[in-house]
Amino acid sequence: MKKRMLRFFLSALMIFAAAAAGAAPSAADKSAAPAAAEKTEAPSAENAAATPAGAEGGAEATVPEGEAPPPPPTPEEKLAAGLKHEKKGEYPEALIFFSDPDLQTNPVAQRHLGAMYLKGQGVDKDCKQAIAWYDKAAAQGDALAEFAFGDLYRQGICFQKDTGEAIAWYEKAARHGEAAAWTRIGNIHMIGDGVVRDCREAAFWFQKAADKNEPEAQCHLGVLYLKGQGLRKNYDRARRLFEKGMAQKDACAMSYMAVMYSGGLGVPEDHEKSVVIAKEAAEKGYPAAQMILGRACELGEGVSASPKDALEWYIKAAKGGNIQAMERLAEVYRFGQLGEQKDEEKGRLWQMRADEMREQQGIPKPSIVSRGISRMLVD
Repeated sequence: MKKRMLRFFLSALMIFAAAAAGAAPSAADKSAAPAAAEKTEAPSAENAAATPAGAEGGAEATVPEGEAPPPPPTPEEKLAAGLKHEKKGEYPEALIFFSDPDLQTNPVAQRHLGAMYLKGQGVDKDCKQAIAWYDKAAAQGDALAEFAFGDLYRQGICFQKDTGEAIAWYEKAARHGEAAAWTRIGNIHMIGDGVVRDCREAAFWFQKAADKNEPEAQCHLGVLYLKGQGLRKNYDRARRLFEKGMAQKDACAMSYMAVMYSGGLGVPEDHEKSVVIAKEAAEKGYPAAQMILGRACELGEGVSASPKDALEWYIKAAKGGNIQAMERLAEVYRFGQLGEQKDEEKGRLWQMRADEMREQQGIPKPSIVSRGISRMLVD
């Protein structure tokens, strides 16, 4: 009898607790309802963690008799859940977690909220909100938030374009451990983006990032050694830098290593090896590698000659922004090459796009002699 009374008492307590919980929605329930579900109350972060993505409705989770309810998710678990949803493109669900009261002072959550407002992911695009969240994260020394501010000032997004301010933010990010910020400063000086073009200054910043094993910097520094721009030409140093980048599967490093093998620049000439390396980078969508493959297919170097394949690779490279590919296509259509009919208008348009990009990037036009198909180094 005593046992039955005890079970009855415990059951009554559980029913009362469940009723009380159902009557008071959490703060997350009140504030994080998706716009598309006006009549349906949004799940709290805790409920979202327990409900499979895509599940609609369903019975409430019940605790077996005699067992304690599971503990609520920790802030670390909520952050991990938000990042997982964001990675899968489930932005409304990610927003619920990042907006959870437990994460309002977390710099990672703040930075991701900034990015979502900047891109309009799960929310309307809102520069004011994006800046506010990035600022909160940057105030805590979050390097990636500082890096983001550098990009916004450099590109003139949400702010007026200001290269000096961009460099200042990149330097902050680098001091807090983001080596890629030094690479950004190097790029600014290499192409003359808001500053006087100075390859020697660019090499200084690339070296700082390359010393931290940053692959993009290793590639750019290698290119300067390969071409002798701002630095004395040194094929051996270029090769070693490209090999470090290749170890990290960097497409830029692969492309230039392919150039070295194709031209026998500091390494034995090996067209087949060049094609193998270039193809791996080209399949990653890297335009310079696609240009190299187009040339190999056209000339039959390291691969069977195929005008059709050459044209396809040139088009991919040109659409990806490769200036040399654009100029090659201008020749193809102007003179009716690679099996294409003459089309002066197409040729003119590709040449115009190439000229515009050269002007934007401060790259001089090539001489008539260097316009030949054997041109390989990417400007």
